[in-house]
Amino acid sequence: MLVGLVHFLASAAFAVVLGGRGPLSAGMLALAVGAPTVLAAGLAVLITTLRGNGPRTDLKLHWSWHGVGLGLLFGFGGLFVTVPASVLYAKVAGPGAKSAVASVFGGVQASWPWAVAVFALVVFVGPLGEEIIFRGLLWGAVDRRRGRGLRWR
Repeated sequence: MLVGLVHFLASAAFAVVLGGRGPLSAGMLALAVGAPTVLAAGLAVLITTLRGNGPRTDLKLHWSWHGVGLGLLFGFGGLFVTVPASVLYAKVAGPGAKSAVASVFGGVQASWPWAVAVFALVVFVGPLGEEIIFRGLLWGAVDRRRGRGLRWR
């Protein structure tokens, strides 16, 4: 709950501070989009380090080539579903449809290093933070409280 509150408050703080300003730079937008997730995920790791059994146990952060292979398999497999679905959506919705990222970064002119940084933020940092917070912390808490049997019901 504390991690979710930190994520919410950090997001709200960026919205309040940056909301009244005119066009923002790509760096400032990247900071506003990425910082709440990084803060919340960092807090989750810190809490499990100080009060729990550590991130390896509590968040189930284990490295294995099998896990990497499964992640790549499901990641690229998901693209085979997502790309045709997004093409279909674009045809149905028309040229005015925008993604969440496009609505935030629409109209921002940035150099290629900032474009690469935003890409890395959206593709790697965001999902990693979500994995730590939701799969690691939240699902781990549900699993411990309700037992392993709840997982398949």
